[in-house]
Amino acid sequence: MLFRSTIPSNRYENIFNVYTVTKDNKNFYFYNINNKIQLPTVIGSNYLNTIVLDRTLPWTTLSYNLYGTINLWYLIYILNHTDTKPSFTANINDTLVYIKPEFINAIISSLNE
Repeated sequence: MLFRSTIPSNRYENIFNVYTVTKDNKNFYFYNINNKIQLPTVIGSNYLNTIVLDRTLPWTTLSYNLYGTINLWYLIYILNHTDTKPSFTANINDTLVYIKPEFINAIISSLNE
């Protein structure tokens, strides 16, 4: 029996279209990762909060601590990571901006439109 699970709306993977390529009579699925998410350059302070890290944390752990899910790591990352070099962690003593939890559903809905 084959079960098909749906990707929750807060998952990064849900933002990109899934494409299919067929090779040797097999379908392969992929995301176009060249697409990117752009948040507004100015976000009202009433939608944001800040945190100063007391230790280095992976973005996924920080997402879990703030939102109760590891799946929203990319929102925190996008708001705070300005370097072109990828970073897998947020560092001790960093002051990070994040979207207040009560506004997350509205943000996710707009990203999925």
